[in-house]
Amino acid sequence: DADAILIAPATADVMAKLVHGLADDLLTTLCLARDCPLLVAPAMNRQMWEHPATRRNVARLVADGVICGMPASA
Repeated sequence: DADAILIAPATADVMAKLVHGLADDLLTTLCLARDCPLLVAPAMNRQMWEHPATRRNVARLVADGVICGMPASA
């Protein structure tokens, strides 16, 4: 039993997969099947972080109860 799952670094691709409930690899499958908190630490440049699609995905993750940090370059 895990106390939490931390994805660090969390790429824009992984965050998008989580938003859409995709489970096409071990990481996303574990996240979809979890019964513990999920924490993501985004790692991307400023342009990717500020892109509207990324901002929508972060907002959806937060609305779904995911704890989301900020990238170092933001």
